[in-house]
Amino acid sequence: NISLGTSGTVFISSEKFGVDPNNALHAFAHADGGWHLMGCMLSAASCNKWLLEDIFGTNDHAAEQAPITDDKLGENHVFFLPYLMGERSPINDTDARGTFVGMTMDSDRADMLQAVLEGVAFAMRDSFEIVKALGISIECSNICGGGSKSPLWRTIFANVLGIPLNILK
Repeated sequence: NISLGTSGTVFISSEKFGVDPNNALHAFAHADGGWHLMGCMLSAASCNKWLLEDIFGTNDHAAEQAPITDDKLGENHVFFLPYLMGERSPINDTDARGTFVGMTMDSDRADMLQAVLEGVAFAMRDSFEIVKALGISIECSNICGGGSKSPLWRTIFANVLGIPLNILK
């Protein structure tokens, strides 16, 4: 399950216990008798809220996302690292910071927003890659939280993770 809220959390139920060498994911005993692996990034949907509300001064998230059409996904020249409050999983670095990279005089609001949405998805993918390295296969996921209300962001997540996502009601 992916929770795309203020923070971003990946919950994975597994029959296998798995701890990576860097303790990038948390491992707990699960209620079903197996194991529960968790990766949690500190800034997820909060990055989107910060950019739109604090920087752009708008609450109209849908209108800001409208220029980001399917043909633009994966084609942006602007990149964003979403470490606005340091980072927990998987890099465990309180000094990590957010940044935009690749901006030019042609960069616009949509480029910056797309970079934020994609940057959060790729940062969440880091935890998925560690799980895969532990030999655990992820075929699909549920997604919930405020960020999951955005069809665009769900598409970006599905593309970046390479799996189908089911939205919870």
